[in-house]
Amino acid sequence: MRTSVADGDDSIGLIVSLPGKSRLSQRGRDIKLCAGEATSILHSEPATVTYIDGILFGLAVPREALAQRVTDIESLAIRPIPQRNEALRLLMAYLKSAFKEGPLARPKLRDAVVAHTCDLVALAVSECAPLGESDASAIVAARHSAVLDCIAAHFQKPGLSVEEVAHRQGISPRYLQRLMASSGSSFTGHVNELRLQLASKLLTEARVSAQLISDIALEVGFSDVSHFNRLFRARFGDSPRGFVTPAGIPAEPPAPDRRVRDILLANVRIPA
Repeated sequence: MRTSVADGDDSIGLIVSLPGKSRLSQRGRDIKLCAGEATSILHSEPATVTYIDGILFGLAVPREALAQRVTDIESLAIRPIPQRNEALRLLMAYLKSAFKEGPLARPKLRDAVVAHTCDLVALAVSECAPLGESDASAIVAARHSAVLDCIAAHFQKPGLSVEEVAHRQGISPRYLQRLMASSGSSFTGHVNELRLQLASKLLTEARVSAQLISDIALEVGFSDVSHFNRLFRARFGDSPRGFVTPAGIPAEPPAPDRRVRDILLANVRIPA
C-alpha cells in the first residue's frame, strides 16, 4: 500500500475476501474478513493487508466518483461489509457478467458498466436501506445479471419456474418478468434457449455416446419430448434426429444472440 501513497493514488479500494480469510489494518482499525465479506480502504493512506489463506478480490474506484454518491466516504473505510449485504452480492454478480463477454472494449457500454459499478460500490460501502425492487439503472442491471446466473445454474431442472427463481433472488415474480422483458426476452424463452443450446451440443456427441434423443430432452430439462422436438425444429430448422448430418458430421448450431448481454449491462430503465 505504500506504493499507492507515494504515487498520490487517492482512489477507494473495495476488498472482497473470496474463499479464505484475511486481516486488514488502516487508521488504527483492524478487521478480519471471512469468505464473502468485504471492506473499503483508502489508497491515499498506509494500510496493511495480511493473507491468512485464500485470495482477495480488489477493485479501485476513483474517490471523486464515490464522493458524489456517498457522504464522508473516508469514515466508512475499514468497516466490515457482511456477506449478506445485498448490494455487495449484486455487485459481484454484475461484475461477473460484465467481464464474461468483454463489453469493456466498447466505449458506450463501458461507460454504462463503470457508472453501474460505482453506484453498486457506493451502496455496498454505505449503510443504505434495503434495495427492494428498485428501477434504478444499476440495480436493474445487477439484479438481471443475478437472475441470469441463477437460471444458468438451474435451467436443467424440470419445471423451473419464475416463482422459484424469484424466491431465490428475494424479488417478486412480476419484477423478475419485468427484468427479463428489459432485455427483450422472457423467462420461458431464456430457459428454453439454454436448454436447446445444451441439447444441440449433446446431440453432436450422440453418435459417439449413442444417447437417445428422449434421454437428451430429459437431461436438459424438458419433460415432454414432443414439445422438445417442436421447439428444437423452430430454433434450429431441423428435427433433433436430423441435426446430425447423414455423413456423421455434426451440424453447427446457430450462436445465441449476444446482444442480450449488452442490453442488460447497459440497461437504464425497466418498463412500467
